[in-house]
Amino acid sequence: HLLCNKHFPVLDEVAHEGSFKRISAAVQDMYWDNQNAKGRESLLEHLISVAHLSGWDGDYDNAWADWDVKVVGDCWYDITITTATEELGWPRRFTRARCTLKPTYYFQVLTVAAVTWSLAALLSGLFWALALGVLLSASLLVTTPVAI
Repeated sequence: HLLCNKHFPVLDEVAHEGSFKRISAAVQDMYWDNQNAKGRESLLEHLISVAHLSGWDGDYDNAWADWDVKVVGDCWYDITITTATEELGWPRRFTRARCTLKPTYYFQVLTVAAVTWSLAALLSGLFWALALGVLLSASLLVTTPVAI
């Protein structure tokens, strides 16, 4: 239900001149250099307006957090975005945005339950229960992020 009501924004190919670097399976960085004094403030303003127009819920104004934007993805993952801008001699600015997928508590509890079920079924010798636990564990593995 959650993803049925969400719409992904249409991205303009020309507007994305930055370079991407995959840090891990759940973390990706984007870097770009701007000669017109635009930095993280412009990025966050645009990101928040696009997220609101697309119907994505999240925390967009938490001044005391170590992240800039936290978006509710679905029941499996939340998306955290952290930005930083360096001044390289006016008006040149270098900006980094880090996007991190974090498993929700629901996903973590479900994973622990599936592993516990599978271990208990293996120890008790109930192969139908083991098959069910392996099937549930496999379905959880399919939902893990391969790339952002």
